[in-house]
This record gives sequence, C-alpha cells and structure tokens, in this order.
Amino acid sequence: MWMSGTSLAAPQVSGAAAQILARHPSWTPDQVKGALMHEASALTSATKFSGGVGELNAAGAAALTSAPNPQSHLDQFVTVDPNSGKPYFDAAAWENVVSTQTDWSETDWSETDWSETDWSETDWSETDWSETDWSETDWSETDWSETDWSESIWSP
Repeated sequence: MWMSGTSLAAPQVSGAAAQILARHPSWTPDQVKGALMHEASALTSATKFSGGVGELNAAGAAALTSAPNPQSHLDQFVTVDPNSGKPYFDAAAWENVVSTQTDWSETDWSETDWSETDWSETDWSETDWSETDWSETDWSETDWSETDWSESIWSP
C-alpha cells in the first residue's frame, strides 16, 4: 500500500523526532530537524521539490551522534552588530541574494492547484507591483466570471 501527504508524514516524523530526542535530550529543534534532513533519502522519481528533502530514515537520524545544522546555508547572513557586539541576521543581505540570484525559470507552476488557497488573510498593501512586467502574461485563459470585486478598494 502506498500513501503520501502531510497527514501521513506528520505522525511518522513526530515519532522519529521523539526517538531522536529520547537518544539526544539536549538537542535543539533545529538539531532534530538537521538530523531528519541529513538522513532523508532523495525521492528521485518525485517532481522537483514535491517530496521535501526526501523519504524519512528515522533509524538513521536517531543513530547520528552529532546533528548537522539545517540552517548552515544562512550562516553567511549572520553578522555582528558593531554597536552591541551581538550577532544578528542581516535580512537585507539575505533578501538581496534571494531576489537577485534566485532562478524561477525552472519552477513549473502548472501543477500548482491554487483553488484551495485562502487569499483573504493576505495583505497586499505593501506589495510593490511597479517593477512587474505583465506584457508576457497571457490572460486569455483566465476566467474572471466568479470573482467578486465588490469588496475591492481601488483608490490610489
């Protein structure tokens, strides 16, 4: 029998995390996450990014004696505040790297089902659309007939 999805994964990963913490009670949540990620097996036949970091290996994760840091790729953005001498996350540097070096051309949005997404809690007031180039967008397949615009605010 093959099953997948969050409802199946959550209890399995929770159990694996409990086993890791039973063996390593001093580990932080990030260290438990690192162990789970490190020992996961890639899902080679899955659609890119659809399987997270891969298939759970609970025994392997619990057997680790030192936990990998799952946030190590963010270390480059941790710097020391010259005034306080304390480390902090430089969000502006991270945002700059993400916005200039992320290649979205490999992302296939055609498999994404947006019908279950609840956009009512999304605050678009801070979004700057001035740099967006809509000239390549094909709106001919978009059906706006079900859209209720009565609650929209159109003031500049």
